[in-house]
Amino acid sequence: MESHSPCWNDSTSVAVSVVWLSGDTLLSMILDRGASLQSLFDGLPSDRGCLMLLEPAGHLVTPSSRVADIAPPVDNELVLTVVAHAVHRVTSTQCAFAVTTSSGSVVSWGDADMGGDATPVQEQLMSNVSCVYANPFAFAAVKDDGSVVTWGLATAGGDSSTVRSQLSSGVHKIFSTRKAFAALKEDGSVVTWGTAESGGGEPPSMAAVRSISATDSAFAALTVRSSVQVWGDPAAGGHPHEDSVDLADGVVAVFGCKCAFAAIKHDGSVICWGDAVARKGFERIRCKFGTAHVRHIASTSSAFAALTAAGSVLCWGDPLSGGDSEEVDRHLRNDVTKIYSNDVAFAAVKRGGTVVPWGGHYLDLDLLSAGQNLVCGVEHVVATRLAFAGLKSDGTVVTWGHRNRGGDSSTVSQQLAAGVRKVCAADNAFAAVTKSGSVVTWGVKDEIGNYCSAEGLLDSDVHDVHSTCNAFLAIKYDGSMVAWGGRRFGGYVGAACARLQSGK
Repeated sequence: MESHSPCWNDSTSVAVSVVWLSGDTLLSMILDRGASLQSLFDGLPSDRGCLMLLEPAGHLVTPSSRVADIAPPVDNELVLTVVAHAVHRVTSTQCAFAVTTSSGSVVSWGDADMGGDATPVQEQLMSNVSCVYANPFAFAAVKDDGSVVTWGLATAGGDSSTVRSQLSSGVHKIFSTRKAFAALKEDGSVVTWGTAESGGGEPPSMAAVRSISATDSAFAALTVRSSVQVWGDPAAGGHPHEDSVDLADGVVAVFGCKCAFAAIKHDGSVICWGDAVARKGFERIRCKFGTAHVRHIASTSSAFAALTAAGSVLCWGDPLSGGDSEEVDRHLRNDVTKIYSNDVAFAAVKRGGTVVPWGGHYLDLDLLSAGQNLVCGVEHVVATRLAFAGLKSDGTVVTWGHRNRGGDSSTVSQQLAAGVRKVCAADNAFAAVTKSGSVVTWGVKDEIGNYCSAEGLLDSDVHDVHSTCNAFLAIKYDGSMVAWGGRRFGGYVGAACARLQSGK
């Protein structure tokens, strides 16, 4: 009797399972033998970071891998095992990247003076790092035992030797101005270091602190007694002046722009102090806050926009930076769900995804070029210093603002039309990760930098993208990293990638 082998083709189904090393199943899916693993990777939990998958022979697979190339022809089942990606978290200063690995070590590169060279403290960063914080010029790493390790520009907090003993344990979280850090300890006490004029000096005596907010050069601590204590540059909110009494109790949240603070109180009122430009027009609308019940305050460099519980918006501050919303007030009276901002303009997203932009007129920002594309569907907004990119529910991207700083994406519109799942911003350029795992960039060419040399590495299998002010870093599913942009801004990963892969 003549026997016949089964006939396999690209439409034959394979049951694919993703399991942890323990054997527990994370995800199961039926895929055609001719399909890629993209839909499987899309189904992995996003809160776990970048997960790598091994096929039965122990080789890495990526979203672009085809089922037919992995599963033996006689098998209709395929089991893939989850392993931790080497990159656990990425943090950046203006000019350097710091990667916390899955094993708890830290690797950094970029401008050596601004955090790119951690050689003096590298031994302390070899293990047990739980989180890395940054200001524009320095890093501060908190270890599992609550101790802190710092590196970068010494005068901006890269040198914490004067408070080393206070940072040896118990640190819960770290906050920063441009040139100083403030560590909040588990007992509610605060330790500061860096430039004194930027908040790095001794903080005032106060009750246990619940959270800390910052401007460019001042800190504001919200205590467990709902009072606020400030320190740092008086011109940037480091002294509350006549508002001291109002900040003595009843404060529920504090927000900062570059040069001023705004605080929400239990009764719904708002207090604002700091630079006069950022407070312009505040007294005119102050009486409206008592009944408006403000739930969040967004800011540009020198203006504020308060979002009320009713979905309306109240603005004040520098009219040139969004402090005057008169031209769009009729669109801001209801249904606003979130407010985004860059240095000079705001973008309010309304229920249904309509976007209302305002501010930045003195720079001739093209806030209306997006036209009908801003009418609906925008779910998330990302900003460069002078432009915005809105990611819509259908995966398309709409851009507006300064044309040469990312506001004009017409040259890459066809590439973006295929669907985008994330947009990342540097100071003057955007990088989008498409649903197929490729990277699309637009904006100032210097920021996109040596993308051409990296282009072949960014066509597929990219999980995430991060940025400094002038460079990008892509994390890939195969465990590799690809950097591009200004070399001294972190645009060349070089030896750091080798150290990451070797674990040294």
